[in-house]
Amino acid sequence: MKESHKFFATNDNVKLHYIEPGEGNKKVIVMIHGWAQSADSFKNQVQGLSEKYHIYALDLRGHGESEKPQEGYRIFRLSKDVHDFITGLDLNDIVILGHSMGCAVIWGYWELFRNERISKIVLVDEMASVAGNPVWSEEEKTNYGPIFDTSALYGMYKEFLGPNGVAIADDFVAPMCTENISKVLLDKLLEESHKLPIDKAAQLFLDHCLINWQDVIKTINIPTLIVNGAISHVPYKSTQWISSIIPGCKLETFSAEECGRHFMFLENPVKFNKIIQDFVG
Repeated sequence: MKESHKFFATNDNVKLHYIEPGEGNKKVIVMIHGWAQSADSFKNQVQGLSEKYHIYALDLRGHGESEKPQEGYRIFRLSKDVHDFITGLDLNDIVILGHSMGCAVIWGYWELFRNERISKIVLVDEMASVAGNPVWSEEEKTNYGPIFDTSALYGMYKEFLGPNGVAIADDFVAPMCTENISKVLLDKLLEESHKLPIDKAAQLFLDHCLINWQDVIKTINIPTLIVNGAISHVPYKSTQWISSIIPGCKLETFSAEECGRHFMFLENPVKFNKIIQDFVG
């Protein structure tokens, strides 16, 4: 199915790009990519699911083919952008799917708008808090899943803003794929990440990492699916904990043999798309 590339404007007049491969009266799935990625990362879902569902894959502000304003690189602004998109296109009863930071964008949406226009949620490989808090107990650290302490986080932020920032960002993203990923696929993933200016990427990275979403996650009360990877950098126990606190939440895990790293939906789209179809119905 041929992709249709379109744009819409947010309430602060930023033009955001999205892919809409088909039209018609079908169940709607809105896909939200992760930090420094784009709608292109969902290419296998756009192609594999659009016969059955009405897919929208969005480029967040500054990412992909969307406009790159000087401001707005905060999770709650991105959540508002998604709300502008959903209401502007008058989408209803949607399944919203987020990968990595895209999950945080969904959690921000949920905190602001709850289940307005949303009927189901898919959360792909994201912990409740990327950075840790020194007052947390060992149990809280395990549950929330931080991979940085504040010193390391600000160190990474400083490196992103340095002369080798783009290369450092590449070195951060590349290991999120398995060693078996093709060079063509990995090069395209990194190429898309370069479309977000590195200074904006650093600002958004810091904001993203410093928010602990555990209290928001506990309020989710609609059908939810969590997909994680057994060998992802996102701690498995944290995504498992998230699944345990959302009533009726389904959990699907990709093993090491099933390309169970952070981009499992890109590396093993057959299994991923089947999981989505089973959940959406």
